[in-house]
Amino acid sequence: MAAPMLGVLYYGRTCTHSQELIRLVAQQGISERLRFVPVDQREQRGDKMFALLPNGTRVLIPEGVKAVPAFLDIRDKNVYVGPEVGRRLGAEAERAARLATGAEKEPMAFSDISTGDSSTFSYFSDDPEALLAKGSGGTEIPSAFAAHDQDIRIKTGEADGEGEKGVTSADYDAYMAQRELGMPTGQAPPPGSTLPPPQKV
Repeated sequence: MAAPMLGVLYYGRTCTHSQELIRLVAQQGISERLRFVPVDQREQRGDKMFALLPNGTRVLIPEGVKAVPAFLDIRDKNVYVGPEVGRRLGAEAERAARLATGAEKEPMAFSDISTGDSSTFSYFSDDPEALLAKGSGGTEIPSAFAAHDQDIRIKTGEADGEGEKGVTSADYDAYMAQRELGMPTGQAPPPGSTLPPPQKV
């Protein structure tokens, strides 16, 4: 079932407050519950003000809309202007998030299957005897847990700055030049090579 419509958001394309509100509404996932009406181009007809949309349609602007952003809440039929628009739409986004996540701010992924032990599987290297009920169940490899603020160092050896076995970029360039000279493209490899000759298709 689709969520009910909230109302109409009147905004200005050049209004930074309007643009910021539209960005927040999109991030909060309630934009599909709103209708957006730009009021940059308006037309007065008698005592009524209309917004002129790019497709030529005229949309009535309620009398309470004197500044943007403005929000016509169709639930209580009131117009809200300025910071009150952000408060009302923010409260609605929070209400929708509580409904979607069971009153949690963030969904608790996998919360019902967490056992505290990361080894809920068996290793291929375990012998069949170890996997029996009388054995360890295949979890003999120690698990290591770390707190989010724990500083863990992994020893990787000392870097000497010369690369593996002292190979330099000049050595690499010489190797590539020799390789390009040794086997021209489109010809069979030299005798004694382990590569098969190219196949004709």
